Amino acid sequence: MRQCFALVLSVAVASTLPIVATAQSGNVHIESGEAATPNRARKQDRETTAKPPAAVPARQSRQRISAPLDQMIGQMIMVGFRGTGTKSAGVKAVGGQLRDGLIGGVMLLEHNITGRAQLRALTRFLKRSAAGRPPPLIAVDQEGGRVQRLRNRNGFASTRSAKSVAANYSADKARTVIYAKMAGQLAENGINLNFGPVVDLDITGTRNPIIGRIRRSYGRDPDVVLSYAQSFIDAHRARQVVTAAKHFPGHGSSLTDSHKGFTDISRNWSESELIPYRQLARNDGVAMVMVGHLYHPTFSDGPGQPATLSSKAIRDWLRRRLGFKGVVITDDMEMGAIRKNFGFRDALVRAVAAGNDILLYANTVKSDPNLAVRIHAMIQRAVANGTIPQRRIEDAYRRIMAMKDVWLRARTETLEN
Repeated sequence: MRQCFALVLSVAVASTLPIVATAQSGNVHIESGEAATPNRARKQDRETTAKPPAAVPARQSRQRISAPLDQMIGQMIMVGFRGTGTKSAGVKAVGGQLRDGLIGGVMLLEHNITGRAQLRALTRFLKRSAAGRPPPLIAVDQEGGRVQRLRNRNGFASTRSAKSVAANYSADKARTVIYAKMAGQLAENGINLNFGPVVDLDITGTRNPIIGRIRRSYGRDPDVVLSYAQSFIDAHRARQVVTAAKHFPGHGSSLTDSHKGFTDISRNWSESELIPYRQLARNDGVAMVMVGHLYHPTFSDGPGQPATLSSKAIRDWLRRRLGFKGVVITDDMEMGAIRKNFGFRDALVRAVAAGNDILLYANTVKSDPNLAVRIHAMIQRAVANGTIPQRRIEDAYRRIMAMKDVWLRARTETLEN
């Protein structure tokens, strides 16, 4: 029964179903061409378990949306916050923003988590704050190894790094022994989005300060990476936890850290880094893709412009050439690659116009409780003055609502009963 339900989920996440307005459905933030040959593609098809029927015809995705513009914009915004309980100013602020429809989700960092009872109370409060609206995304980075917010020191079970998992377990064992436990721990504590798996290839090894050196990649071979990533995704799907493959178009070939500043991957990047994304898109295998703040002229709209802010990366490559139909989310928009090179409003507008469906802000630079209010107002003004077409907002809203309607409604109803 669970396998059948998983199959249905993967179909609907990828489909751009028409959505109506009444659908209810510390800590450093570390994130956030040769085509596959026929033989390689066949091998990948055997390793990929989710193979749903064809998606709903594209013509259905252009039906008129009756949702108010401010509600649609709100679903595109995800922010972090300070605090662990309902008495905290940061928690109160995001609770009110969820209630008012100014945001569609939040991300938790380790400073938001002190224990099981506390985390369950926090996520319950966040879900109840959004009562009467689409269920909120409550997200963490829970990859394992260096990047995990739920760990032994705050009362949870820690998980091995991707490199350690690949070295010690088969992909099938990883799903049943490692990732089923991880996904269960998230679901039981009210978290419904995991920013993983990492599908970056280990191209530059320990010279890479943010992927290879801290063991976040499953390996250099795209077939190996894909098989473990699919195990990660399938285990989470079974517990109705959304996953986000990252970091498109590939952070494994960098020599610098996009958290700290401009990151050019063009010297070492290989088209093999697209293979996991191509295969996941082909099989409708993941609900979300996270785009990295990575510069490569192939994926850039102009000199120095990273993939996150480039329609060439998202609309041309990820959507059109690779065929991904799900939700696209930015890496943290406060990272150095963006913050040190673009103005706040400029980056925001470019990210929406480029084709990102959700903008992610960790909110750690100044920890502003009203950050989401500012973001929402800026997007609304940009639509009003024609800088961002309203159709861009509607397209994002359709995809987000399709994902939430399928992945989150059942989970929310279970928690409330």
